[in-house]
Amino acid sequence: MIRFRNNISINGEAFGRARAMAAGIFEPSGPPSSNPLFRGGAPQLPGQEDYETFVERNAAIYENRVRDLLVRIQTRQAGRAVMSSIGQQARRVTIVPLPQPRQRIATRRTTDSPNSYATPLDLEAATQKSRLLRDARDGEVLKPWRRGTGEGSDGEIEFHPWPVTPDVLPDQSSCRSQTPFEGSLDEDLLHELLHVLRYMLGVRNARKVPFQPLYDTMEEFFAIVITNIYRSECGREGIRQHHHEAPASCITDEGFLKVGLNREHLRKLRRQQPDLFADLHAVKAPFNPIRQMWVAGQ
Repeated sequence: MIRFRNNISINGEAFGRARAMAAGIFEPSGPPSSNPLFRGGAPQLPGQEDYETFVERNAAIYENRVRDLLVRIQTRQAGRAVMSSIGQQARRVTIVPLPQPRQRIATRRTTDSPNSYATPLDLEAATQKSRLLRDARDGEVLKPWRRGTGEGSDGEIEFHPWPVTPDVLPDQSSCRSQTPFEGSLDEDLLHELLHVLRYMLGVRNARKVPFQPLYDTMEEFFAIVITNIYRSECGREGIRQHHHEAPASCITDEGFLKVGLNREHLRKLRRQQPDLFADLHAVKAPFNPIRQMWVAGQ
């Protein structure tokens, strides 16, 4: 495990263990053997790494890969704003491998990322005080009914830092995707960090978005809008207008603010996360409705 910041950790142990299993290197069990081909009861070929060394080496591969993506996020002003806000919280986030990403591709809903998923460790504490707990996927109230405490929760991000399908091939050498319609791994990770930030603050409220059901929930709305600002700052063409769309649409700041209750939603974001809102307004990007609101005094 490595610590990227005081409250952001990366733990790649599960990745190392999965790679060991795939390579046919198994965890030692039973009493040590006098046969040099067997250590701790597990067969080992001459020159083959022992289990723990193999796991540690592959865990480090995962951890360094995620760290590189976090560093990339911090190269942009919007990314630094999010990371700064996370760093100010007392709660923690741990990034761990996503189990079986290829199987997830075959079974996922269209709204699920094949690479990432964020979860609060305490759903009641992550949810805004007095608000009903809701399903993160569709905004339906969870039963039995429970209400949030707003105390804030640690979070966990399951994340696979490599493409898992042939059609998702982000350019790892720069901030720009190979095509304007592809998601990028840094965007996936930033999106989940935004979810976790709201868990930390205890302001999660996964209700449906009025008049815009394709966003699925308000939590997705906020994460998508801010990730779009980051994407635009990176010089990538197109933005996501909802949770069921790849970044393809072109829309102006004013055009976005006129859709549904978008302007009111961003005012709510300003009330809940004033420091992040203030930092994001300074981001000079082709798409930044927060900056537009700030300039217009709205």
